[in-house]
Amino acid sequence: MLGTNDLVKETRADLTADRHPALYWLSAAVAAARAYGLDVLDGVYNDVRDADGFYRECREGRASASTARP
Repeated sequence: MLGTNDLVKETRADLTADRHPALYWLSAAVAAARAYGLDVLDGVYNDVRDADGFYRECREGRASASTARP
């Protein structure tokens, strides 16, 4: 599981709804996990009152990690 909150804190990134600053971290984690035959989980979703945002982020995470397994 990615510690996106920790990464944002340490890098002082401005993590907006599109999560653009985190795309490298997320992509690198997926690539590394696939290289070793592992699964990876996205970071936590912080705005518990925003169900639509949570759904959108889940879809984006799923789309970025969905590849055919050998």
